Amino acid sequence: MLARPPAAAHRAYSVALGLSVFTMVYNVVEGLVSTWLGLRDETLALFGFGIDSFIEVISGVGIAVMVALVAAKEQVGRQLNSAAIRADANCTRVHLQAGVLLVASGLYALTSWPYLDALGSLGLAGFSWREGRESLEKAASGAVCGCGPD
Repeated sequence: MLARPPAAAHRAYSVALGLSVFTMVYNVVEGLVSTWLGLRDETLALFGFGIDSFIEVISGVGIAVMVALVAAKEQVGRQLNSAAIRADANCTRVHLQAGVLLVASGLYALTSWPYLDALGSLGLAGFSWREGRESLEKAASGAVCGCGPD
């Protein structure tokens, strides 16, 4: 028979679930608004962003909210000693950093300086490479669960 987790762990699991639900609901709303505005204004980029929000459940949610979300997920992951929740926090961090690309694209639209888009893309590639390498290292070492003592 499985023992019930202590109250603190139960609370942390509830918080983790709430954070995941919040992320999914936000992304659905983000996708609906972006797609609708993209169709209304005949803006392919905005429409595409909306579609991307539906495809990627954990797309960008706004810098202030995303920073709080990353911090909360990291805290819950540490409390539960859960590599999966900490990995989700890292994935959310990459999406936050992907906002750099969005900002660079916006600045390009305002200034027409052609290198801004390329610099933003290189930054995103670097962030993604780092997170992907870390994930592969963890998978190769077998340290993928973090579910507690064996």
